[in-house]
Amino acid sequence: MRLKIELIFKFILILFWGISIIAFLFSMVEAITNHTFDFSNDGFKRLIDIFLRYKEIFYTTIILTTAFYTIKSFIESRQSSRRDLWVKIFRETLNELRSENGVIYKTCLLDIEKLFNFSNSINARFEGEKDLRNFLNEFVRPEISKFEMDSEEYKKFNGIYPNDDYSYSERTYFEILIHIGQPTTTLRDSFINTYQNIYRDILKTSEFGLQRKINNKEFTERMNRPPIRTL
Repeated sequence: MRLKIELIFKFILILFWGISIIAFLFSMVEAITNHTFDFSNDGFKRLIDIFLRYKEIFYTTIILTTAFYTIKSFIESRQSSRRDLWVKIFRETLNELRSENGVIYKTCLLDIEKLFNFSNSINARFEGEKDLRNFLNEFVRPEISKFEMDSEEYKKFNGIYPNDDYSYSERTYFEILIHIGQPTTTLRDSFINTYQNIYRDILKTSEFGLQRKINNKEFTERMNRPPIRTL
């Protein structure tokens, strides 16, 4: 909506600048062809009077130009403040996740501008499955193997999966997701399930996912194995 208003404002501004240039050229032609210019007070007065015939057009153009750039500067200032706050909070979220998955931490830190731009493009609201899928395909699919292998749980279980639907990194990345955007009313009830289904589908169809070691028995044994005590 804001973009449409800005485009309309720009169109009106360009239109008035075009009219102003035409008015200026008409004034110059009249001044050159119909008047003999001299450097006396009367000569300057005649020249000014010619241009003042279009004063409403010139004044309106100046007012519109000033208003446009003043509003644009204000909006950009607000956006900059919003971005700084977003980045600050996001960095805090990343720091909390750093011990769980260092690769997710580093990757999101490097992509912080892209992540903010995506969040901004959807107004921090996931409208439906399409938004979720676009986001995960862009930011998760290229890194899914690294996300999985750097999970502390993956290391704990030596890369063994209990079943084909299991993911070691999806819970950590969900914290990233909810910082990018919240679900709208239509998506709220199915938000987590939709996220999990897409995330797991990305994992299962990846080259890494196809080569995973799946062994429910060994996974369960490792889960129930008591921790090693050191003296």
